[in-house]
Amino acid sequence: VEGWRVVAAWDVNENANQVYSTNFPGVSVFNTDINRVTSAELDHLDAKLWLLAPPCQPYTRQGTRKGSTDPRATSFLSILDHLPTLHNPPTHILIENVLGFEASTTFKDLTRTLSECDYTYQAMCLNALDVGVPNSRPRMYILAKKKPLKFIVGSADDTVLTDSAASAELLVKSGVITKESREVPTIKQYLKLTDEDNDDPAFLLPEEQLLKGLEHVDIVTPSSTRSGCFTKSYGRRSKGSGSVLIQRGTTEEYLSDRRAYREGSTVDFKKYKMRYFTPREVATLMGYPDEFELPDSLQTIQHYRLLGNSLSIRVVASLIRYLLADPE
Repeated sequence: VEGWRVVAAWDVNENANQVYSTNFPGVSVFNTDINRVTSAELDHLDAKLWLLAPPCQPYTRQGTRKGSTDPRATSFLSILDHLPTLHNPPTHILIENVLGFEASTTFKDLTRTLSECDYTYQAMCLNALDVGVPNSRPRMYILAKKKPLKFIVGSADDTVLTDSAASAELLVKSGVITKESREVPTIKQYLKLTDEDNDDPAFLLPEEQLLKGLEHVDIVTPSSTRSGCFTKSYGRRSKGSGSVLIQRGTTEEYLSDRRAYREGSTVDFKKYKMRYFTPREVATLMGYPDEFELPDSLQTIQHYRLLGNSLSIRVVASLIRYLLADPE
C-alpha cells in the first residue's frame, strides 16, 4: 500500500517465516510466541495498521469450538489485553478467521475490547468467488478504525454481514472494487503445467486414490469457474482438502463413469489424468503474483501446508484499501 511500510511480522512457523523473509528481505521477522510480546515492544513499533490471522482451530466448524477457553486462542487474547494499555495504539486493524469466529466467545471479547478502546468496527464474510477469483475461500473479516476515523460506508458500523455477496456489494458501493471485477474467469488461465508436464507423478492422483473415496472428491476442469477451498492437508488427501483437476474428458463423463463404477463396472479412471493443482497454481488461485517465491528448500508438501493456512490476497488487498480509505 502506497505510503505504508511493514515494520515487523510474527509467526511461530519457521517455514512461513522463511517464505516471508525470502519475499520481503527488508522486514524484521520474529519466530516467537506472540504471547511473549510486551506492550512496551508494541508501543516502540508504533505500527498504525495491524493485520492479524489468529489460529482458527478454536472456531472451525470441524473442531470443538471452545473459543476463548481453547489454549490456541491465548495468543490473540494476549494481543487484546495489550490494546487498552498502549500509548501508540493502531489506528486501523484487520483480522481474518474462519466462519464461526463471529459466533464465538472470542469475537465477543474482541468487540467489547474494541468498543472500550474507542474503535468502530465492521465484520463481514467474504469469499474470493465474490471478488472475481475462481476459488471458494469464505472467511470472516473484522475491520476496525480508531475514532474519529470513519468507514466509507457507515451503515455497516458495528454490524456483522454474514452474506458474502452483500459484503462484495458493499465494496462496490465504496468504489474499492468494480462490478465488472466480480466476474469470475475460468481456471484455465491459472494453470501452470505444460502439456509435457501433465504426467508428472508428483501431482497425478495415485490409483488407490482414484478408486477410493471418489464420492468425496471435488472435481473441476480447466473450464470450471470455481475450485474448492485448499487446506493444509492438500496433496496428502483428496477428500475435503481442495479440488482436483481432470485434464482429459468432461465432468459429465467422469460422473457417468463414477456411477458405473459404483454399480460394479470396471472403469479406467487413469484416462482422465486427474491431478492435484501444483503449489504454484494454488498460490496463483489465492492471488499471489508470479514473482512471489516458494523456496526450493521447502518440500512440496510444506508448500501446500503453508498455502492452506494462507489468505486470499485479492480479498485482503480489497479490504485493506477499504479500511484505509476515508469518507470525502
